[in-house]
Order: sequence, then structure tokens, then C-alpha cells
Amino acid sequence: MKKLLLLLVASGLVFGAVSGFAQEETAPTVEQEATPAGETATPVPEAVGQAPPEYLYPGVLPDHPLYFLKALLYKIREFFVFGDVAKTRWFLKMADKRAAEARELANKGKEKLAQKASEQAVAARDKAAERLKVAKAAGKDVEELVEKLEAVSIRQQVVLDQVLEKVPQQAKEAIRRAKERSKKGHERAIEVLRKRKKRLEEIERVEVEEKGCRELWWVDETHHRCQKKKFCGMYMYKGLQTFRTKEECEAR
Repeated sequence: MKKLLLLLVASGLVFGAVSGFAQEETAPTVEQEATPAGETATPVPEAVGQAPPEYLYPGVLPDHPLYFLKALLYKIREFFVFGDVAKTRWFLKMADKRAAEARELANKGKEKLAQKASEQAVAARDKAAERLKVAKAAGKDVEELVEKLEAVSIRQQVVLDQVLEKVPQQAKEAIRRAKERSKKGHERAIEVLRKRKKRLEEIERVEVEEKGCRELWWVDETHHRCQKKKFCGMYMYKGLQTFRTKEECEAR
């Protein structure tokens, strides 16, 4: 009877812990966050161009004796996340979560755990970038995800700077390596955004040219006398020169 009673109590504790971990997913954001009793949460400064911070409430930390249940729950949930777009969102979420854990562990003086959480945060961000690349190659609309990746990368840099200030000297080198790895990932995300913006601008320019027609003066390699003609769509070819006025054409 005693063994049965102990088993029931233990089951209740485990169920309560797992339920508590599950509720972390609906934890308030920084703007609404109510800090649990006995814990302090350090707000993350917003970087220039950064989206509002998300998932910065770390919940149960790795120094908690039942943290393994939280880790198990996340593994199970990750297993049931399907598709590259959904996986990208999941890993971005985990990157924010792990960074928040690193920040709070550093505040508590748990430098080894903070170091591990920092490395896990960067690894999750890298996994998100890999899944994003696959989704993009498959023709999925990833514009929103690219922006989220940039925002997570910026937040990660800010948090790792905070961790770096808190940990002792012997742990700083590992945090610097994680920060450098995160920075390179951020630079790659910026480059992807830049290329995408350039490509969209080119598409828009071509669409405008295809829709509109213009009266222009022109010459080419075989026609050296200025002539006027209506040009529509993608009209440029090798040797063609166009001008808005006859004067500009003759002054070439």
C-alpha cells in the first residue's frame, strides 16, 4: 500500500511538472512578463531594427532537478513538428529559449551551464538557418522567416554580450566563440535579405517596363541617325542607346 501511495504521489509530481513545462509555451512576453517568485528576469535591450523580443521567458532552468523532463518534452514536441517551414520556426523558438536560459544562468553564477546553454542557442539558430535554406530551395515563401532569423540573430548577440559580462574569465573564451559563430550566422542572414531585396527590386523594375511603353529617341550600331520610336517591354539589346529628347540623342 505504501509503495502504491508513493507511486501515485510521484506520478502526480511528474504530471504536474510536465504540465508546468508545457505552460511555459504561453509564458508572457517581456512587455507582459510576471517574474516567478524567487527568480529574476533581465530584460533584453532592443537592437536597432529588431522585432519585439519573443520567447525570452526561460521558465525552468537546467539547474533544476526536473529539467530533464522539460528537455524530454521539447524532444517529443520537436519529433512531431513536420515540414521545413515549421521546423525553422521551432528551431528559432529554441534559439531564443536557450539564449534566455544562458542569460539567467549567468545571472545565477552557473557559468558552465550558461556556457552550454549559449552553445545550444547558437546551434538551434544554425539548425533554423539550414531548414530555412531547404525551404527556400523548395520554392516556399520564406520572407517572413528570413526576417525572424535576422531578429533572433540580433537578440542572440545582445544576450551573449550580457552572458559574457557575467561569467568569470575562464568561461569567457567559450562564450566569445559562440558569439562569433552567432555573428557569422547573422551576417549570412543579412546577406540573404540584401540579395532578396535586390531581386525583388529587379522583378518590380522589369514588371514596370513590361507594362509601360515610352516614346524615345534612339540609335544603334546600324542606325546612326537619331530616330523616334515607341519602346515597350524589355526592349534593350546590344548596341541600342535611348534618349528622352532629340537634343540628348544628337549630343551623344
